[in-house]
Amino acid sequence: RYEEMRADGGDGDSANESILVVGSGTSRLGEQILSNSYVGPVLQVDISSLSIKLLRDRYKRYLEGSRVRRMELITDDCRQLSSLEPESVGGGAIDKGLIDVL
Repeated sequence: RYEEMRADGGDGDSANESILVVGSGTSRLGEQILSNSYVGPVLQVDISSLSIKLLRDRYKRYLEGSRVRRMELITDDCRQLSSLEPESVGGGAIDKGLIDVL
């Protein structure tokens, strides 16, 4: 859970830099990050277009009607990340699968 990760070392200083969530699946991790006062954006990437579609339906409030981009959902292979520029991720990356294992 994001709350445990933050307690272990997240200082919140980079609250306006984007965080990349690798292999997000249909996890609520991106929402947990945003609900803990993180400004964002949170870039959630998964190879499954179905997972990203489900997230788009779930998170319409973060994706539509806001002048500030808080969440971006991307279908891509995390081994290549062809849809992102390296400088678009300034706040770090979280490997969702690794968190699940821990």
